[in-house]
Amino acid sequence: MKKQAKFQKLMRQALLDAGAEEGEFYLGYRFRIDTQAGPLLLTMHESDLEDKRCDKFTCYALFARFKDPSRGKEAVWNSNPYSGKWNFLMRARGLDPKDAVASVISSIARVVSS
Repeated sequence: MKKQAKFQKLMRQALLDAGAEEGEFYLGYRFRIDTQAGPLLLTMHESDLEDKRCDKFTCYALFARFKDPSRGKEAVWNSNPYSGKWNFLMRARGLDPKDAVASVISSIARVVSS
């Protein structure tokens, strides 16, 4: 299995385990999870992972967007205050999909509602 496909499979399961809903959401996002800053929408795009720049590196991406950008910015310093985007783009030699998923889930867990 390609590393990107493994990342997507592991990420899907990790998001569901963290309480995310899977479905069709705003702007084509595939997952929704409640956070302290309101709904966070998440998705992965295979086409974005097949970039030529990824030939020498392992690339993983999870795209996220807070439904309310101002609340997202209060919860996470590096989210875009205008669009609410909070993306996870990882590119490194030999980056294991499990490590990439663990890193992203750790960040998301900090803002997930109890």
